[in-house]
Amino acid sequence: MQQLLKEDVLNTTDELLARAAGVADSDELASLYRAQLLHVTDQVRRLVATEDEAGGGGGGAEHSGGRAVAGGDGSPQFASVDAELLHLRKELSLTKLDLAETSMERDELEHKLRTLFKQTDAAAQDALGF
Repeated sequence: MQQLLKEDVLNTTDELLARAAGVADSDELASLYRAQLLHVTDQVRRLVATEDEAGGGGGGAEHSGGRAVAGGDGSPQFASVDAELLHLRKELSLTKLDLAETSMERDELEHKLRTLFKQTDAAAQDALGF
């Protein structure tokens, strides 16, 4: 499953780069990149989920082999440093993906705002006769 997800991400990224070479419109190009980012984000989340399932991850139960053990306050306690490091790396990667999505949305909104400002500025100049 993991190999299929990885191959899918690589194939769709290669296809996107080939299509992007022929696109002149920056809005269309941004839309293509945004769609690919969302696709890759979805596939990475699936990959993380399959890794959790393969590792026997569960909802806070005690696990062997250095897995998480539920603490008294519900937070995960780790039997080994390696398990904690793996958990933190997964959290970091998911946080980075969320940040990338949010940044992309912010950039898209800023672009729309600049375009709207230019249009209203041009309309105001035309109305005033400049």
